[in-house]
Amino acid sequence: MRERKYESVYPNLERWVNKHLDGNWSELARRAGIAPQVIWRYRIGASDPSKQSIDKILRTTGLTYEEAFYEAD
Repeated sequence: MRERKYESVYPNLERWVNKHLDGNWSELARRAGIAPQVIWRYRIGASDPSKQSIDKILRTTGLTYEEAFYEAD
């Protein structure tokens, strides 16, 4: 069975993962200390990230909140 690709609801974070981790969201999860399934749910918009998860993602990526979670106009 082929892995289904999902478009991230966080395009800036998606770009960071693609550039720095070759698109490996599981590696982001590992580095941030968040379960891969949780990262996946955030990515597709199935649930909103908690403040704790956001803090972990920002520490891991070095992005600001706006850089990670908002699309630039």
